[in-house]
Amino acid sequence: MPFAAVLCIFAGIGISAILSRQLERKRIITGVMVALIVLVLSILPVSWIEGGGGEHYNRGLQYLGANEPENAKDEFLAELESNPADARVYAQLGMVELSLGNAGAGEEHFKKALQLAPDNEVVLSRYGQFLFELRRWDEADKFLRKTLELAPNDILASLYLAELMFYTGQLNEAMTMARAIEAGEDIGLKVRRLQLIGKAQVESGMLEEAFSTFNEALEIDLENAGSWFYFGSTLNRMGRFAEASGAFAEVEKLNAEFPGLKLSQGDSWLGQGDAETARDVYLRGIEMEPDSYELYHNLGIAYMRLEDMDAARRAFEKAIEINPVYYQAYYNLSNVFLALEDVESANASLESALEINPGFVPALLNLGTNYAQLGDYANARIYWQKVVDLAPGTQAATLAENNINALDEG
Repeated sequence: MPFAAVLCIFAGIGISAILSRQLERKRIITGVMVALIVLVLSILPVSWIEGGGGEHYNRGLQYLGANEPENAKDEFLAELESNPADARVYAQLGMVELSLGNAGAGEEHFKKALQLAPDNEVVLSRYGQFLFELRRWDEADKFLRKTLELAPNDILASLYLAELMFYTGQLNEAMTMARAIEAGEDIGLKVRRLQLIGKAQVESGMLEEAFSTFNEALEIDLENAGSWFYFGSTLNRMGRFAEASGAFAEVEKLNAEFPGLKLSQGDSWLGQGDAETARDVYLRGIEMEPDSYELYHNLGIAYMRLEDMDAARRAFEKAIEINPVYYQAYYNLSNVFLALEDVESANASLESALEINPGFVPALLNLGTNYAQLGDYANARIYWQKVVDLAPGTQAATLAENNINALDEG
């Protein structure tokens, strides 16, 4: 029964109580009038009432919550048949199409929604989320902020905006905004907020704080695979690789296909000195994510630890094939060539890395050393001097200065 109708029933009860002191005839007439009002409201479309939604609309939301986008789409389309001017339905359809991989169709639905209701906070919020998922940061920022102007307590819009700040490198702003969000009793939102704060802390080098934050998230929901994953990744960064492996084992129990799991899991084994297990984990990850250049890159490192240079070379070359601007792969490929005593090929790989990232100090330092081995001391001096200029006070700069001094001393 519609919410407004329920309110009328309670109003009717109150009225009846008041009229109980009056003539019986008046009370009966009032009761009949209340019943008629309830009957009329019951048969009206719910979407006619401010803030409500039709039967199909509400069912569509339920299907969305249950991650059944096809069924949600059917319900929203059915809702449009009776309410073709409901902008919120078009907005929900836009998100459904995105989840089904039809971003273009989703965009068209949002255009219609914005034509119908350019200042509706549901439409603005959903479109901001849509743009966020497409990594259209500037546009997403605009619509999320407009949402919060109209609805300052929109928790989801606030979370998306904080996450947008995180992904665009505004770490302090992301942490500040996330901390200010009042997630209430919603466990999912509370955990998501803590995960965001923890990730920003990790990227800011605040590993101990991140460790505590992810611990707090796990205290709220021990069955959240994301919290276990971020907890394990933080432990990896802290060098606590054995504990990280335990955290990743929990992720695997909850969701064996969690994005990035095999990469981080392999890294924890590599950190423990078990290159063979790391190799096997990376290979399983590649079966699941055949286009992951990071998996191929770290697989190459595992093969190097196992002294299988040919396999390492193939892995690094595959990483470069997938992502031609991944300069770390060129750098490690150069180390393979050095192990094979092919200094010229090593230099070519380092030069490729520097074309992508001219300030990559390890490549500059190694190039100087390689040119010195080839007897090209002029080029060696040039690269070592670049290290001194780019990274003063570091261990790399000290080593480069010592090398330059050795050249000067003959």
